[in-house]
Amino acid sequence: MTEDPDAQIRARLRMIAETLNLPTEYFYIEPTTPGSVADANECLRLWSRIRTPEGRRRALEILRALGDDGEP
Repeated sequence: MTEDPDAQIRARLRMIAETLNLPTEYFYIEPTTPGSVADANECLRLWSRIRTPEGRRRALEILRALGDDGEP
């Protein structure tokens, strides 16, 4: 017998939440800004286009700097 697909999704989401040390409800909360989900999706899409470890390292450095004080 095949498990309910929704149950599989909930179980996987629960595993992700535990890994990130977040409550599962976090994934159901409305974004704080209208573009935040679209922006996050764009970041992930762009990340997948970075081919080299050096490029990904540089991208992370810039994002971390922006997160710390708003300046790269």
